[in-house]
Amino acid sequence: MKLGRAGWAVGIVLIVAAGAVGMGRSSSRSAALVPEPWDSLPRDVDIEVLNGSGVAGVARDGATLLRRALLDVVWFGDADSALAGKSRNVILVRRRDTTGVGRVRAVIGDADVVDAYDVSRVVDLSVVLGRDFVGRRP
Repeated sequence: MKLGRAGWAVGIVLIVAAGAVGMGRSSSRSAALVPEPWDSLPRDVDIEVLNGSGVAGVARDGATLLRRALLDVVWFGDADSALAGKSRNVILVRRRDTTGVGRVRAVIGDADVVDAYDVSRVVDLSVVLGRDFVGRRP
């Protein structure tokens, strides 16, 4: 059987489509490195990222991933003793406005959301990364 140009074109399209489907089944570790097509939020959200896991470098890695998701990370570092040693991720809402919480959860994974209003804070959200996040690090 002889294929014409149309037959070859269809074959190539099918091969490329099959390869794209196979790439979509890659591990979650490599999927976290692929940028998502994020829509803009209704307002800017200032975020601090705190390492509550006790594993070095977690806050930096979390900040990098959140910045790739178009969130404004204004500071990152270690959590104070009250927030250290967390097993779960926690998002502290500092201004009683949950804008950005969904995007943070999409990036870092499941997290408890806590209303922790604090007028002295200069951020909208404090993201405390626990041991849950360690496995999602890039």
